Amino acid sequence: MADIRVNHIKAIGFDLDGTLYKANDEIFNHIQEYIARRAAKILGREYEEVKREFDINYAEFQSASKSLEKMNVAYPESIVQDALEKADVASILSKDKRLVALIDKLRLKRRVFMITSSPNRDAIKKIKALGLNHNVFHPFLCAEESIQKKVSRRDHSAFRYISSMLNADFSEIMFVGDREGTDIIPAKELGITTAIVNAKSEHADYQLKSIYDLVKIFF
Repeated sequence: MADIRVNHIKAIGFDLDGTLYKANDEIFNHIQEYIARRAAKILGREYEEVKREFDINYAEFQSASKSLEKMNVAYPESIVQDALEKADVASILSKDKRLVALIDKLRLKRRVFMITSSPNRDAIKKIKALGLNHNVFHPFLCAEESIQKKVSRRDHSAFRYISSMLNADFSEIMFVGDREGTDIIPAKELGITTAIVNAKSEHADYQLKSIYDLVKIFF
């Protein structure tokens, strides 16, 4: 049964990485290798040596950024985010028929949009690999456009931009993401309905075990 609290929602927005797809072991290992190679280049050390140290640290901290921090790598969180966005994840992704059906069903009565920190070319490759067409998401706000327009999710400006493009009040918008600090809290502070997927948040209006749980909310 659909949730009566979302009857007023006219547009649903999505983050891309970690939201439209969940990182499996293959993707996880691919990203970890990317991070280790970046760290090796920064530290001026051999990749194999850095990867071993990184793996040991990760086993202890269960956090890539904390593992890099222990290795004295500057701006560890930035490196991790860069890996999530730029590692060639598209080569690992495959068509997701359930996701395609979900987006198509949502689009029957509502607009769908995307805000992603991934560069435009990489984002389109990932979306295409999942079996979707990036043109179904409008607006489609990627890294380059965010920089050009000087907008960000963290300071609310990206959500304000989306609201103006949609000609919709914040109360008429839902945003779905996997990061509390970037996706959930800033949107929630504006009055946007929020849903977190593949993660946990005390601030989100909806806690989804998977992206497919949106069916339970809207239909």
